[in-house]
Amino acid sequence: AEELAVLAASFNELLARLDQSFEAMRRFVADASHELRTPIAVIRGEADVALSHDRGAGEYKESLAIVLDESRRLSRLVDDLLNLARADAGRVKLDVHEFYFNDLLAECCRSMQTLAGASEVALECRSPGDVQFRGDEALLRRLLINLLDNAIRYTPPGGQVSAELEADPARVLIRISDTGVGIPPEAAPRVFDRFYRADKSRSRQDGGFGLGLAIVKWIAESHNGSVELTRNPGPGTTFTVILPR
Repeated sequence: AEELAVLAASFNELLARLDQSFEAMRRFVADASHELRTPIAVIRGEADVALSHDRGAGEYKESLAIVLDESRRLSRLVDDLLNLARADAGRVKLDVHEFYFNDLLAECCRSMQTLAGASEVALECRSPGDVQFRGDEALLRRLLINLLDNAIRYTPPGGQVSAELEADPARVLIRISDTGVGIPPEAAPRVFDRFYRADKSRSRQDGGFGLGLAIVKWIAESHNGSVELTRNPGPGTTFTVILPR
């Protein structure tokens, strides 16, 4: 009887885990469908308007620009979903090689200067000199870009974003700090969840899908590292990535 009770308990636990997995999958599919619906609706709407009657070259150009922007957003979302699906399936193979992390950070900061300037946000990057690291440079570039993009978009004009690289023989630390709106305490445990946004009122106008931090977490963990959210004493937020060397 005792063995049957243990078996029944194990079976019930297995069913509970399956239910949780199916529920998580259902939410993921529903969220993905919701995100896909928006750019598709915009593309269809612009195409319908452009084809409804003859227009001038300027109006056609404006419609095509909107279609192009939404197509790019759609491509980014599909790429993110595919990367996360491959990660879940354990099918992502890292392209590991030696590179200088300080050069990678400087490159990412340069590429984000345009967005920072348009947002009237000061972007500052600091590193201690040459920092050799062995990892997947393309994925780590994505990690840095996602964190910088997130920080810039949620920092009001006149604010500041800083990226700081630290290193010792055992690990590399990257801190991305901003003077933005901050993250409410109740939202902190969920910021790395897929499709979660702490500030839902800004999400769609800022072009985000709520996948950026989930991808950051996956990339850090794929390098046996971690990413942490630190609440600043003043305004803003700091994300710290810790990667073993």
